[in-house]
Amino acid sequence: MKNELIVQLGEHIVMTIPDFFYNGRRYEKYFICPHCFKSTHLGRNSENEEWAFERDYTNPPDHSYEYETEQEVRNHIENCKPVLCAGINRVDASSNEVAHYIVDRLSRWANKANGFDLPAITKDHFFEQDIVSYVFVNEVGPVSYVAFMLKDFTIEDRTVSSYVLWDLYTFPPFRNNGYATKLLNKAINDLKIDTSHFPVSFPLTNKSANLVKKISTGKVFAFRGRNSNLIDKNDITFERQIKEHY
Repeated sequence: MKNELIVQLGEHIVMTIPDFFYNGRRYEKYFICPHCFKSTHLGRNSENEEWAFERDYTNPPDHSYEYETEQEVRNHIENCKPVLCAGINRVDASSNEVAHYIVDRLSRWANKANGFDLPAITKDHFFEQDIVSYVFVNEVGPVSYVAFMLKDFTIEDRTVSSYVLWDLYTFPPFRNNGYATKLLNKAINDLKIDTSHFPVSFPLTNKSANLVKKISTGKVFAFRGRNSNLIDKNDITFERQIKEHY
């Protein structure tokens, strides 16, 4: 029997990761409010069992769950008002804490899908770094996001201060709808990013690499930790270092 992780946004399953082993249960599910991303963490060992709150398995430093049953989350959803509006939303240091939390959670799911536990962006980063994120909300809820971090770097003997593409993710059922492209174009216009030297944090997934190649109009300034260098966008193929786990 295979292990499985399910992420459910309201009544919609937005991610399923097979062969996912976490905390000793065969099946894990995160049931999330689509308005504010408050959630419950459930587990069971077979499809015949009822979902139960993962009280014994939850990792307190990483997760803070408000509710213990799906019904409690559904009751919350009925009375919860959306913080973000339909379409594109900008989230920065001036945004409220719920918007920061939504970005934090989206980043965590992006990295969990790629086999990492730590997010690229957390809610605290909005106050520790110069972070700007854009989130796309459709009829299901927040389903796609991009995040940029302001960095100083040198290009061809020039010191440049620019926002760097730090993270991007769209839940799998909502891909190929142009959400991430719309978010990137909005960010590039708002933040005045030079796409002829498009600054991007690496490594990228295959899907993200293809999108960067589409958006870039020339070269890509690639960040890897403390190192950075200028590469042709067609060479991004060789930078694909992450395979998504679904």
